[in-house]
Amino acid sequence: MNSLWIDFVNSDWHDPLGREPDRDRLHDPAWLRRFLEGWKLPRIDVRSRESQSALRQLRGQLQEFVRTLVTDGSLRQADLTALNRYLAARPVTSRLEIADDSFQLRLTPTSKGLDGVLFTVAESFAAFLTDGDPTRLKLCENHDCRWVFYDITRSRTRRWCADSCGNLIKVRKCRQKKKKKHPRQT
Repeated sequence: MNSLWIDFVNSDWHDPLGREPDRDRLHDPAWLRRFLEGWKLPRIDVRSRESQSALRQLRGQLQEFVRTLVTDGSLRQADLTALNRYLAARPVTSRLEIADDSFQLRLTPTSKGLDGVLFTVAESFAAFLTDGDPTRLKLCENHDCRWVFYDITRSRTRRWCADSCGNLIKVRKCRQKKKKKHPRQT
């Protein structure tokens, strides 16, 4: 499964421990460059207010789509219309390739820049909706984290994005129970 869109949505970073302030990684030019290069996305002016604003807008919409999928199990027509605007804005070419001894049809944006980045991220989400299993999409139950993740467990019961978040929540609950049983004497 291509997790480009999940990495993009999780650029809205929250400290799982709740100790550090939230960080919008889209404001960090070094992080954004690594993200674009790592996913082989078109180069853009990472310091441009226009780029950062457009990227934040797409991320906000994807975050809303995820919340809707997790709570309602489906997207609304208005959500599809918004996503289709990104998909329609970019002409693509089709390219047939062989990968893992099978044929695969790849769509490639024909032009570069910010529109290419927005299209590719939106297309990654659309591909997830068509090829993945949206019922496995989850939001980390650690309220300090809130990362999006894909639950690959057989039982589909994973509640946290990582074991560290799960352990953290379990320790917090245990400490709360101890405080209730043994309140401090003053």
